[in-house]
Amino acid sequence: MNPKYIFLIFGFLFSFQSAWSQESADFGRFRIELKGGAAVPVGAFANNSTDNLTRPDEYENESQYIGVFTKEGNGFAKPGLFYGGEITYNLTQSFFVGVTALAISNPLDLNTVNEFLVGLEGNYSVPLKFNMSQEDYKSTFLAPIIGFQKIKGQWDFRISQAVGFSRMDFPFFEMEILGPGVPLFFRHFYATEDLTSWFSKTESSFCYHLTERFHVGGSIAYLFSDFDYDLTLVISPGGSAEWRSPDTVNMRVLNFGLHFGFDF
Repeated sequence: MNPKYIFLIFGFLFSFQSAWSQESADFGRFRIELKGGAAVPVGAFANNSTDNLTRPDEYENESQYIGVFTKEGNGFAKPGLFYGGEITYNLTQSFFVGVTALAISNPLDLNTVNEFLVGLEGNYSVPLKFNMSQEDYKSTFLAPIIGFQKIKGQWDFRISQAVGFSRMDFPFFEMEILGPGVPLFFRHFYATEDLTSWFSKTESSFCYHLTERFHVGGSIAYLFSDFDYDLTLVISPGGSAEWRSPDTVNMRVLNFGLHFGFDF
């Protein structure tokens, strides 16, 4: 190899090492942030179509199941809250890596469901009343993150991407049927288990340094995850034929948050 090229290669490597060392000295620091705010459902997670609340009986073609509260494409979610934290490390002035953890809770729009069920109450030979109930969606998230940042005076601007593990409480619901005799319940028959999946979160944030180490700021993030599970419904007490269906909670959320943190 031409000695001139060898000299250029070593010169480039020396310059790169010097720049890396300088950046590491100035920006190689940890950051801890705590954040929280509004978790706003969008897309399929916010849809509230009642089309799936009645389904054909797979055993008796002329009858229907009422209260099949499946979630795929229609999550019936309402705005909720999120909170979490991050630990990041600045590799250079422009790039950082870290770990993020998050918890989100979203209530459901059960008014829409129950208004639909009220419209069905006069379709039977005996007076019946229906009432649907379900606890809030509750989910947690943990993932590594990588991101890019721009530092300008006392302001930091960041964009990051996280892909990792997500968990959701089983979306257990029950429909109470009130009529002559003992109240009946239409609900999942078997023991419930937490749902697990992977998730993606893309976030843009800014912060203002009040001091050299302490900062405050805001962020907006888009998070999505699909939680698959199997639903088996029966009427109890007394029993009925099982109605089975695979289902998916299509979680789609925009998080609008505030945060504070420390650099060290």
